[in-house]
Amino acid sequence: MKIAEGRILYGYQDAASLRACDVAPVDGGGYTLAAEITHANAFRIARRPLVFVVSTTRGAWRFPVVDLSLDASGTRLSARLGLREVPSNAAPEVRTS
Repeated sequence: MKIAEGRILYGYQDAASLRACDVAPVDGGGYTLAAEITHANAFRIARRPLVFVVSTTRGAWRFPVVDLSLDASGTRLSARLGLREVPSNAAPEVRTS
């Protein structure tokens, strides 16, 4: 899945702003993320826990960051993401079968 922009958050603070994000599913659950860094805070990006956030027309998707690495130039990011978080106030899924 190609995503134009995303953010890595430490708490509610930006740790990194990303563009040209490529998110792909991994066998066994979770996802991989590869992206270009447009801005990063060195202190926050080194902290844990981190969350990858993508804004959508209906709110935001949030994925916990399991593992993260930056390339030597600090312009590309690779990460392993957990499953998408479901907000605690989200309406339950209704099945009609």
